[in-house]
Amino acid sequence: VQAYLDAHNNMHDTHNVAPLAWSNSLAYAQTWANRCVMQHSGGPLRLSSENLAWGPPGFKPINAVNLWNSEKSKYNSGKPIMSHFTQVVWRNTSKVGCASTTC
Repeated sequence: VQAYLDAHNNMHDTHNVAPLAWSNSLAYAQTWANRCVMQHSGGPLRLSSENLAWGPPGFKPINAVNLWNSEKSKYNSGKPIMSHFTQVVWRNTSKVGCASTTC
């Protein structure tokens, strides 16, 4: 839990965005992750943004956040689109819930 929160808040700090707080209700993501299906949940989280990542053994929370942040180079502020990167650093986001599992 703390590793995910720290990884997101480090990215928020880099982009001068207020830190996030942990949300147990958003941590429903664990229930979804345990299914080992690489697709968005469409369930209770459908009104929230979801970023998914899949990695090799040893893949850490910081690896997932860095993967999403790597999309920054494709971001065009003149023609913004929603991406994993924008979801990580979105100014109006105040809470995060994350999960990981081994499939």
